[in-house]
Amino acid sequence: MIDFPDMEREHRRKPWIRGAVVLTAVVGIGLAAFNADVGVGASIRVPFMDSNITWAGSIGAKDKSKDALPRYIQERVGENQNFINNSDSLTIGPVQGRNALIVGKQEMAPKIIGLHFDLEH
Repeated sequence: MIDFPDMEREHRRKPWIRGAVVLTAVVGIGLAAFNADVGVGASIRVPFMDSNITWAGSIGAKDKSKDALPRYIQERVGENQNFINNSDSLTIGPVQGRNALIVGKQEMAPKIIGLHFDLEH
């Protein structure tokens, strides 16, 4: 038997990956069955600057998951025009989960604090 200690250590260090896969599969398949998706997000203005710190995530049908994100970051997911843009997506068949952390100037973002919840059907 071949021993891979580095792979085992890496797997133990990131247990949230299994949780993301299970969440996307279970919740996402349920939402995709109804051709729906859910999006949540929060944004806060950086003091004395024109920049925001925004986190948003969505899960649901693959072709609609981007629409559940806040409008001011939909086109910025996966782009490189911000100071920090950490965008991830996980696709399992007809289901997609998206996660974005964006720090930088975002047109149409809330002026102080903004919370976002969207259920699309």
